[in-house]
Amino acid sequence: MGMMKKAGGWLLAGGAVFLLVQTGMLQVAEFNKRRVSAERAAAPQGRLPAGVRPLAYRLNLRVDPDRPRFRGRVAIRVELDDATTEFWMHGRDLEVSDVELKNDAGHSSRGRWQEMGGSGVARVSFNEAVPAGAATLQMEFTAAFNESLAGLYRVVEEGRAYAFTQFEAIDARRAFPGFDEPGFKTPFHLVLEVKEEHRAFANTPVEREEPAGPGWRRLIFKPTPPLPTYLLAMAVGPLDLVEGPTIPAGEIPRPDIPLRGIAVHGRGPQLEYALHHTARTVQLLEEYFGLPYPYRKLDLVAVPDFRSGAMENAGLITYREPLLLFRGEPGLRRRQSFASVHAHELAHQWHGNLVTMPWWDDIWLNESFATWMARKVQNRLDPEPAMGRQGVRSAHRVMRRDSFRAVRRVREPVQDEHGIAHAFDGISYAKGGAVLDMFESWLGPDVFRRGVQEHVRRFAGGHATAEDFTASLAAAAGDDTIPAALSGFLHQPGVPLVSLSRSCSAAGTELRLEQRRDLHPGSGPPGDELWQIPVCLKLLHKDGEQRHCLLFSGRTQTSTIPGPCPQTLMPNAGGAGYYRFALEADDRRALVQSRERLTPAERYVLWQNLEAGWRRGDLSTAELLQAAGSFARDPARDVSLAPLPFLAMSGRHGLVPGGRPGLLRLARSLYGARLQQTGLAPRPGEPPGEKKLRAGIAAWLALEAGDTDLRKGLAARGAKLSGYHGPAQPDLLDDELIGAALTAAVLEYGRPFFDFLHRRFTGSGDAVFRRRALAALAAGEDPEQTALVQEMLLTGPVRMNEKSLLLRAIMDHPEDHHARFEWLKSIDETLRSSLPPSWLAWLPALTGDFCSAALEKDVADWFTERSSSLPGGERHLQAALERIRVCSRIVSRHREMAVRP
Repeated sequence: MGMMKKAGGWLLAGGAVFLLVQTGMLQVAEFNKRRVSAERAAAPQGRLPAGVRPLAYRLNLRVDPDRPRFRGRVAIRVELDDATTEFWMHGRDLEVSDVELKNDAGHSSRGRWQEMGGSGVARVSFNEAVPAGAATLQMEFTAAFNESLAGLYRVVEEGRAYAFTQFEAIDARRAFPGFDEPGFKTPFHLVLEVKEEHRAFANTPVEREEPAGPGWRRLIFKPTPPLPTYLLAMAVGPLDLVEGPTIPAGEIPRPDIPLRGIAVHGRGPQLEYALHHTARTVQLLEEYFGLPYPYRKLDLVAVPDFRSGAMENAGLITYREPLLLFRGEPGLRRRQSFASVHAHELAHQWHGNLVTMPWWDDIWLNESFATWMARKVQNRLDPEPAMGRQGVRSAHRVMRRDSFRAVRRVREPVQDEHGIAHAFDGISYAKGGAVLDMFESWLGPDVFRRGVQEHVRRFAGGHATAEDFTASLAAAAGDDTIPAALSGFLHQPGVPLVSLSRSCSAAGTELRLEQRRDLHPGSGPPGDELWQIPVCLKLLHKDGEQRHCLLFSGRTQTSTIPGPCPQTLMPNAGGAGYYRFALEADDRRALVQSRERLTPAERYVLWQNLEAGWRRGDLSTAELLQAAGSFARDPARDVSLAPLPFLAMSGRHGLVPGGRPGLLRLARSLYGARLQQTGLAPRPGEPPGEKKLRAGIAAWLALEAGDTDLRKGLAARGAKLSGYHGPAQPDLLDDELIGAALTAAVLEYGRPFFDFLHRRFTGSGDAVFRRRALAALAAGEDPEQTALVQEMLLTGPVRMNEKSLLLRAIMDHPEDHHARFEWLKSIDETLRSSLPPSWLAWLPALTGDFCSAALEKDVADWFTERSSSLPGGERHLQAALERIRVCSRIVSRHREMAVRP
């Protein structure tokens, strides 16, 4: 390369100049990377250090969703334990200025704000020591609206912009500087400055309104009761407001509660169903807790783009639109989904909001209790028998997950952002709820309720831990063994496996019990886990039955039950126990033959334990297929549908004799007659459960088992109901079958229907239709269609909350896993620039249905480094790898068993 002489020095020419510049840029980038890493390492990773506590906030925000940024100022009343030159706060991606601390003696200190390496933690420092005692910390700030549905974020819907909040778990710090931990619970005095044509809502009613400059108005909201930052909420924009019927008092005296519905422009009328089905839920919760609804009003907000299903913000609950908006009377599935989620969020107003956990290791207590409480309320509101068994179904779904090694505890220690990100999962919600079910059954509903009521009264307005809760139950029961028994299910991972054998004598039936952790093959051997398990058994005699309960607390235990020798026994009477069981072969077969003497919940539990035994290798595919025939004919719809996941897995991996044609023959023999009875079209006056039974059977036969005749019938209805052949006829099918019909139409009619559905999706704001359409579009098998769907994810009109659904649907093609994974790897850079870190951490879960050692290695090689720095990423990856390994081991084992002489 040439060099030029200039002004007494040498100037590098051409590429050399570029090389030096590039080298300098790389050095700067490396320096910045090290600086960010050092700053993050210097900042507290979990709880803030003790010494400074917030007492109250006065927060003023100027919010215009038509602009990219918002601004505000905050005055936080704080208490300093000691004189200090610095302390720690929370803030993420904020530009903070004019930091000032004034104490009550009039002393003022100017401070500096330094966010530590993008950690969400900031150091506030002063040139001189600020004195101990009460003071007011003031600062101004500005920030961009978040683009990942976190903090204070914008949504543009049909050309109009709105601002919403999602602060749980640790995203209030994206909206204002503060102390963003659940252990800090303070009043908030909120002021919102908004454009005159916009509406604004928050946790409390507006106290007064005043001008805030040309085209602006200032809304001063009434002070909140003490709240943690994650429960603060706002909504701003050209929103529809629907005044609902006030909620009158029921058994618990109180004033009427104002009820309102809030939605984006034009969708307010779709709130009527939700508003008219709220009062009774609130009253039932008040009756259970023995306390009135704790807030001044109740607003229900339908958000078009929302990361969560719903969020229990105090007095201003936000919901993803499909859960809250209805065009007329909803179908059974959507009606039940609304009732369940609505009761869950409302239950939080007492358990979670009024009584709050001090730290994220007890988020399970919030979520599991609300899950459990929602079922109690829904069972009062919905007479369908299968709804009363939803807790049993939920428990056994999570047991399958809990039988992996890479699973966390219900009450997992949370040390940092990674732990917080991983705390919100099925273990917190479903397992915690199942454990509460078991102990309510053990203690009795009245005793359990007394414990809950005492707990909420005792800690109202404050904080409570898991130990506080178990102590409340123990006090109500007068039994100090309860905390230790509960602790085993909260503080160690996994599901117990109780193996039972028996012998009979003149003294009665001698039971021999042994426990160990239930683990899938490929998950490794069990450890030293030991539980105190409330075990209830049903002994089936020739002319009656006998119930016997015991607390199984050792590795092995023997118990003698007086009375005659039973024909067989059901080891989980009522189905409420959170444990698997294994019987000796004779008792297992006798119990299947006696299943008509069991309740529907017990029959469901029996099937789940048979399938778990099949996964372990305790019984063969042939034996379970034989049992599936009798369970498929069960009159209870959830029991009848229970074998479908086993049949699907067996069919996908060639475990059914005759391959895919054999699966179709088997499926028709098991379910064909049942579907002929129900038909595809809804019938006037049919029981509600028939709709779900019809949908479950028809969708599985047509889309999984390969019944082409049925698929054609569904496709024809999908085309008609969507308007492909003329005016739309939405009443051709139950609401539960519409998604399957659209998928069938994409598969049958190919590109023309695909393009039609894509146009309808693009032009629709209906969140329910959009989700069904996305799933259908992604099901197409033509390579051109697949490429178009993949492009939609990257550049199409897909909402942020729809991207995870679309990613799952794209990857859910078992016959094409390798090619789909190669595509996922090819868009890695795009995903990393467009998805938030929590979603990137979740990406390995998309591979969890892979089923080969080669793909397991490929997934590990690709994600190990990429996941290590993401909150919760390592756990998502280990869980996915274990799922792949377990599937591969199960399939290999049963193929070997099938050919073994």
